[in-house]
Amino acid sequence: MKKNLDDIRSEFAEHFLKAISEKSIEKLQRLLLSHDDHMYLSTLATYISGKTYEEDDYNKALSRQTETFLNKANKFIDKKNSEKSSRIMSSNLNEVKTYRFEINDEPMQSMDTITISMKPRLIDGVNYRVGFEIKEALLINDKIKITNWYFVKFYESFWDDVNEDNTPFPKIEDKKTLTKLFENFNHEFSDYIHNWQWYLHEGDLVLEKYDLKVNLIVTGNLTIKEPLPMIGHELVVFGKTNLNALHIDESNNVLFINGIEFKVGIFIAPWSSGAYQLLNKPKGPLIYSLSETTEVDDMEHVQYYQDANTEGTSNLQSLVRKNFLEKNEDDEYVLDFDQSIATVKTGDSIIK
Repeated sequence: MKKNLDDIRSEFAEHFLKAISEKSIEKLQRLLLSHDDHMYLSTLATYISGKTYEEDDYNKALSRQTETFLNKANKFIDKKNSEKSSRIMSSNLNEVKTYRFEINDEPMQSMDTITISMKPRLIDGVNYRVGFEIKEALLINDKIKITNWYFVKFYESFWDDVNEDNTPFPKIEDKKTLTKLFENFNHEFSDYIHNWQWYLHEGDLVLEKYDLKVNLIVTGNLTIKEPLPMIGHELVVFGKTNLNALHIDESNNVLFINGIEFKVGIFIAPWSSGAYQLLNKPKGPLIYSLSETTEVDDMEHVQYYQDANTEGTSNLQSLVRKNFLEKNEDDEYVLDFDQSIATVKTGDSIIK
């Protein structure tokens, strides 16, 4: 009788957490594709190098790979297990997920991604979570097998608690409501809106400081008064946006759909995450992006624009004060990104 996917995932997660926590090479090795698994798949036990191993040699190779993996993971494991609140154990397990995967009748199936997340804990006033991501696993005879420890990553995340004081916006609970908000926005981003949990502000919004803890949609205009707000979550503004300057972390999708006006500049930091930044009808001195996923529509009212794929549209030296410029390897002036951000954050300007 075939097991269901929930049981298979839970069994795998329990064994994985126990083996990791105990730092047991033997138990971890059982989670890898065994010699019998390879024989089952192809009748040849082929290792990474392409060589064919007898069972003993194959198992020794798996032991060496597992030991190397544990040597790298030791500090992470010890740190988590030193505190009761963060121990890597099945009782702290929150969720095991697979993505775009359903069991079929095939004896072997590829599983693109498995995530194992532990329960969030409140530590020193901040929410904290430990998790694991496993790529390229295989489902063989109702058991999940890791193909290579190289595809196993550890991560930890920290975030402030969301409450009425710091997030006075309603959460969008209904997918139909979310879809309706974007029905007149003809853009491929609309296909991905259900990937995140959103909060909503209807009408115009004025913020003294941008310290939001959530992904936000503003249906009206947005005004931010602090010198250099940092957008650390997903943000969509359907109206116009007005501010002094802006710092965007490229790991977040940020869309200004109906115009953005700024006094100094917009700075977009690179993280190579593939997140998307849309600046429609911008108006201001400087847009400087190190991201390859920035889209600017109508640059008529921007004095200088540059991104990872575009050279500057005008003379940067004529716009920016000299002490905020540096020369690159081609002896050309470029913006000192970090110094510029630090200065604008204090309320000073880098513009001549």
